[in-house]
Amino acid sequence: MIWVIFALLGAFFDATYHMLVKKYVNNVDKTLLASGSMYVGFIALILISLIKGIPTIGTQFWLAVVMVSLLNIAIVMLAYRALQLTDLSLTLPMKAFSLVFVIFTSLIILGEKPSDYGIIGILLIFAGTYVLNISTINKSFFEPIKAIFTNKGVMLMLVSAFIMSISLNYDKMLVTNSDPFFGLAIETLILGTCFLFYSIYKKKPVTETYKNNWKKFLLVGIIWVLIGISMNLAYLTAIVPYAAAIKRVAILIGVIYGGMLFKEKNMTMRIVGSLIIVAGVVLIVVMG
Repeated sequence: MIWVIFALLGAFFDATYHMLVKKYVNNVDKTLLASGSMYVGFIALILISLIKGIPTIGTQFWLAVVMVSLLNIAIVMLAYRALQLTDLSLTLPMKAFSLVFVIFTSLIILGEKPSDYGIIGILLIFAGTYVLNISTINKSFFEPIKAIFTNKGVMLMLVSAFIMSISLNYDKMLVTNSDPFFGLAIETLILGTCFLFYSIYKKKPVTETYKNNWKKFLLVGIIWVLIGISMNLAYLTAIVPYAAAIKRVAILIGVIYGGMLFKEKNMTMRIVGSLIIVAGVVLIVVMG
């Protein structure tokens, strides 16, 4: 069950990452924030790989690298934009929908199937996400569903969650065809370079932004690395839907961040929803 500890660490770092992006993205161009933090992540990961030793590369490594890189470009940009538009405690919970999607994508791509209790736990997390999106008790039963279509930030994070449900499977393919460090390093380098080239193409102030915000890039980049390492270690001994489900404890942490740091409102229902999500996590750990 050591994978549970790694997945919980991944949850903490994931919530912290989104909190930092929410804090910085309105003052720093989102593509430059992404590229700068990714380059920091690459440097840290490649140093670890060189010290540890470059792993033997599996036959599906480059397929996984290409797929993960392409999918994560979309995931990062959608998430950054969502965090610009909407509360952290409202957007971050939408990532839990990836657990519903991943039941099907993991079965198709990796042939992994959760147990009945695992599926119940995942669906309980889905239900908690629904409750968490109820802004007040007096709102209609369909209000959280309506929010998906009326709140642009929520909708963007939902699309990001769907893409993530596919990417999660290639994340595992990447680590099983290399190790938890080297594959992630190559992925991070590609992501950073793509965002940098886009910024140059758009004639954004790259040098000035890097110079003035290097401390922010350093912090976000290190947290990005810690997410990747924690989750890759979890994927080594757990199937993707379970590890991804435990990672969704990030939602509860993110709601707390939203209330404490950003003074977001309607926290009661969001905390209740988060607790239901945690109940689903417990079911997966104990019975799954």
